[in-house]
Amino acid sequence: MESLKTEKTKFRPGRLLGGLLLGGLVGGLAGILFAPKAGKELRDDLKEKAIEAKKTYDDSVVKAKIIIDDAKNRAAELVKEAERQLSEARMKARDVLSRQETIPAGHSKEEPRA
Repeated sequence: MESLKTEKTKFRPGRLLGGLLLGGLVGGLAGILFAPKAGKELRDDLKEKAIEAKKTYDDSVVKAKIIIDDAKNRAAELVKEAERQLSEARMKARDVLSRQETIPAGHSKEEPRA
């Protein structure tokens, strides 16, 4: 089923974070708008909540960038290690093949078993 997923349906932490923040904003705004308050008090509350939401969003963006950078660094390290191991395996395979080419047909370097 994994192959049926399109690019749009794959999990993206940024979209999840954005959805959570948007949901929190809408819920907070609805709570403020339906609470019985005077106009000035309501505007002050809205301004305060907007400042809090922006700070939360900015903090989340910074944290997300740190996580993404860390993931990129780890992926680069894994790629380097995989390339090193692949190179090592190729060298071993070439060594084995070159040893087999030096053995005459029908002969073996292994000693006969008793």
